[in-house]
Amino acid sequence: MKSFLTQQLRELEARTGIRQMYFLNQKPDALSQVNILIDAMLEVCAEYTYLTDEVKKALISRGIKEDKEFDSLNARTIRAWFDLYGGKYFEAGMTYEVTDPGPISEETQRLINQFQASLSQGPKEVPTVSRYEVLKAKERLKTVSKPYPSSTEEDYRLYNLKLEYAKKYYHPHTGKKLDNWITFEAYLKQV
Repeated sequence: MKSFLTQQLRELEARTGIRQMYFLNQKPDALSQVNILIDAMLEVCAEYTYLTDEVKKALISRGIKEDKEFDSLNARTIRAWFDLYGGKYFEAGMTYEVTDPGPISEETQRLINQFQASLSQGPKEVPTVSRYEVLKAKERLKTVSKPYPSSTEEDYRLYNLKLEYAKKYYHPHTGKKLDNWITFEAYLKQV
């Protein structure tokens, strides 16, 4: 696995244009930096025991080819790829240990028998509602909930006349009657 990861790092620029090895080689301790990177990736690979080495290699190659946000090969990226692409291998690689649960207690057996007896009786009858009862309930709802009364056109016209009257015969800031004040009924006769 170590040689595979090293090869992937060396070929990364040719495959993707990402110059990760170039920048690592510019560092004064380039060899130790590369070893640290590869060791971290190997640690992540070791955590996924249900994946074979061949599957891990295939998933890494797939990630390099398909991941649109891939920008460097590191432990975090490999973990993301294994989580993303490796899920279908999880169940196949799992082993289950079946143990004998032992004898069933008397209380548990009593509850099982009671449950089986209730199943053998069949489903309980569901009460039905006749069409007449449904219509009767709808009618009752109509009488109980009355719609909110809406304004008529006459109410709207009267409201606007009151606004005009207030603007014309009352002071806008104090609300006091102006000198030319008349009653609203007299104003209605003028209009």
